[in-house]
Amino acid sequence: MVDWQKVRKVGIPTRYAIATVAFLNFIYVYMLRLNVNIVIVAMVNYTAIPHTNVTVTEECGHAASENGTETSPDEGEFLWDERLQSLVTGSFFWGYIITQLTGGRLAERIGTKYMFASLQITVGIVTVCLPALASVGVEFFIMGRIMLGLAQGALVPSMQPLIAKWAPAAERNSFATFVFSGCQLGTILGTVCSGMMANSLGWEAVFYIEGSLCLVVVSAWLFFIYDSPAVHPRISRQEREYLESSTVSSAKARKLRVPWKSILSSPPCWALLSATLGYNWAFYMLLTELPIYMKNIMHFNLQSNSLLSALPWLLMWIFSLVVAKISDVVVRRDWITINTTRKMFNTIAFCGPALCLTIVSFIGCDRYWTSGAQLCWNTLRSSGRNRLH
Repeated sequence: MVDWQKVRKVGIPTRYAIATVAFLNFIYVYMLRLNVNIVIVAMVNYTAIPHTNVTVTEECGHAASENGTETSPDEGEFLWDERLQSLVTGSFFWGYIITQLTGGRLAERIGTKYMFASLQITVGIVTVCLPALASVGVEFFIMGRIMLGLAQGALVPSMQPLIAKWAPAAERNSFATFVFSGCQLGTILGTVCSGMMANSLGWEAVFYIEGSLCLVVVSAWLFFIYDSPAVHPRISRQEREYLESSTVSSAKARKLRVPWKSILSSPPCWALLSATLGYNWAFYMLLTELPIYMKNIMHFNLQSNSLLSALPWLLMWIFSLVVAKISDVVVRRDWITINTTRKMFNTIAFCGPALCLTIVSFIGCDRYWTSGAQLCWNTLRSSGRNRLH
């Protein structure tokens, strides 16, 4: 038997280092995923595009002057109309959806360590090359975005086998929540930092700096991460025994077959898929279109745009932790069943934002009410995502 008291006395557990390095990598996963959504505001010359020029000067043209914060437009060098801008921001997901299903299974067979590292290195290199691709032509820039999607699509699924081997059953929820909270923090930091760098150093610097730092973070991944406690050279004997006795071994995992027929014929599975589809559609729609909306319609400059675009994600991050705690307390005290809790919070997460988005369409050009509705939208939406698991 393992003496759990001895396990607690052996300094900082290795699994905490694993979780921390994974957390840092997921920060950069999301920073490099969304930087284009902010930087495109500085890349495009909006006033030189005939159709966009009408939108910028006439639609809510009085909003800035009424609020006393009128700013000059941030002029870029590319003449990309609305259609091309949508292709640039959306092309990432063309590649992203392809590798979603294969990432986890492939990581189970070849290991998460080198698979994740190779994908992150690819992401970093392609990101550094994006300014050169943009100068050659928008088609090459879009191809680079598709490559980023292909690489990043497998990153989150590939993390699941690693969590299964490093997180004891009693700690798995908190372990996974901490690791993947890097995604939300990366959204916040990426939005703010990308806007500030583009404003002060130029939009090219965003790709050069963030892509290079991604490669630095990968080096930490290669040093600290190992696929299982059994092959880690620096883990204590006590912690290895603790993890091996409280996690599913690789040998047992390989014997399990995926029951595809049962999965595809399960009504709860399709209900969960529908809820996740609706959640992610709204999430990425706002993530990709909000900066452009704040620029073209609300007439915020680049720095204000990045700060206001990041604020909803900051509130989402904070509120999701609060809701998670409330949900755990409610279930633990048997006030409401787990099933009812999930349905209740998901109803709030879907109906609340739908109401907020409807209100935005009637607000018109009022900056403050529009920003407030967006904050309310993301705050309410955060109550549902973690309750899906």
